Amino acid sequence: MGTGRGYVLDADSLIRSKNEHYANDICPGFWDALLRGFDTGQLCSVVPVRDEVLRGKDALAVWVKDNAPKAFFADVDTSAVVTAYAEVVDLVQQNGGYITAAKQRFLAGADPWLIAFAKTNELNIVTYEVPSPESRSQVKLPDVARNFRIQCVRHYAMLRRIGAKLVLE
Repeated sequence: MGTGRGYVLDADSLIRSKNEHYANDICPGFWDALLRGFDTGQLCSVVPVRDEVLRGKDALAVWVKDNAPKAFFADVDTSAVVTAYAEVVDLVQQNGGYITAAKQRFLAGADPWLIAFAKTNELNIVTYEVPSPESRSQVKLPDVARNFRIQCVRHYAMLRRIGAKLVLE
């Protein structure tokens, strides 16, 4: 996966897709497209995202356990990713614009690992989150990713890029 070509999915992109536009009972093709995108080396997610999703104990957790290959969620314990993670943590901690609680919430989740993985592997991040650079109470994934020249994209862009077709039977 090279620059601008590959994608890594955040937890919210999977959770909201399940809850909204791409519920598995009405849009199984979306989930099939994710698996095909993984099989062709165009997309993945990371283990910390899997861990967040599995806490849900819902249809998405079942999909992860029963359908997504273990490798769909890449390990983040490589030296390169850990080094990039430290850079993300430092950037967030040094930002005086955020309140301490916002920094703590952000750093406790999967997003810093996602950014570190995307930076290390030159991937785009798929997310529903929108930038909010003036926010003090929430650290937003797109705002931090931008500092590392990582593009955040919506599902539609990713689906088009990987050649997905969600066709009614």
